[in-house]
Amino acid sequence: MVASWKYESVPSPWGEVAVVWRVGGEEGGVKVAAIILPSEKNGPEGVWKRRFPGIVRENSPAIRLFCADLQRALKGQAVRFSLDLLDMAFCTDFEKKVLAACFRIPQGAVISYGALAERVGSPRGARAVGRVMAGNPFPIVIPCHRVVRGDGTLGGYGGGLAMKKILLAWEGIQVPAPRGRSQG
Repeated sequence: MVASWKYESVPSPWGEVAVVWRVGGEEGGVKVAAIILPSEKNGPEGVWKRRFPGIVRENSPAIRLFCADLQRALKGQAVRFSLDLLDMAFCTDFEKKVLAACFRIPQGAVISYGALAERVGSPRGARAVGRVMAGNPFPIVIPCHRVVRGDGTLGGYGGGLAMKKILLAWEGIQVPAPRGRSQG
């Protein structure tokens, strides 16, 4: 069966965020396949068309609730997300392990790529963890903005460094700029 991709838009201070979803899985329930931030390459719409052919705008009660939670989070409000709606079928076992560990980073805390690698049993895997964070299909829900470089500076973020800095500031975290240059 070919997936029938759907999306719903969520307004944010940075522009529209897309929640891509489908009905699928063994239970036949709604599953979120991706959250696409507004400043990703080529804009969210270009990403949708390439990654999710035939995508159409549609909603469901479960997606409506999910989008309301996501919108609150994108306004700086504390939201308790669940992994239940996330479709991790396209993730490798290592990616699932890293994403689950990242999901458990508490609000108001940051961790380095190296420390996250250690948590998943890959003490020399900081770069591999960085690649997983760069490709995180569920930003905000899986709070990859809470993962920083070993020196405490921001690193990267799919929504842009300004967005990462603001998300962290909302959580009470001030990240130092690298020596000799400014971030964001």
